[in-house]
Amino acid sequence: MQNTIFHTPIPPLRKLTLTAMLVAMGTALAVVSKYLFGNLPVRIDLAVCPMLTVAYVLGAWWCGGAYVMVDLLSCLFLYPPFLPITLCKCASGLLFGYMLHRGGLHLKSVGVACLLNALLIDILGMTYALYLMMETPFFPLLLTRIGGGVVNACINAAFCLLALPKLQKPMQHLLSKGN
Repeated sequence: MQNTIFHTPIPPLRKLTLTAMLVAMGTALAVVSKYLFGNLPVRIDLAVCPMLTVAYVLGAWWCGGAYVMVDLLSCLFLYPPFLPITLCKCASGLLFGYMLHRGGLHLKSVGVACLLNALLIDILGMTYALYLMMETPFFPLLLTRIGGGVVNACINAAFCLLALPKLQKPMQHLLSKGN
């Protein structure tokens, strides 16, 4: 499906270039998050902002793949990737890509996307992934993930509703065919 902000299809090379640049930005922000929060179960995910841009402009498959690349590339700097965490990142990318690309930046679609991501992926999915990785009791880990999930949901919603609309015209200009 064609995105609602563009009236013509985006050329594939421009999609790939935009995704590569946003993956690089996401990787840098993910490394900063990992350095700031270490192995704590509560981590603010700074890498989600470039991924929300990919989700809005290019859709679910691009965002899911980009978020997997961010996770794998950021793992090169601290510790090896862990498949359940990578799958959670992919699920977040697919969810945001589907909801934002189809629904736009309306309060309803952004709210539903951020709420579903917080509850299903950031809290439940990541709790289970960290439970498998750290072998700690599940319910105390779940309680620690709730705070991070709420904070991340608020950051995600704020970025979608405040920053992405301001990026719409520059994105249209950069990704249109005649430039």
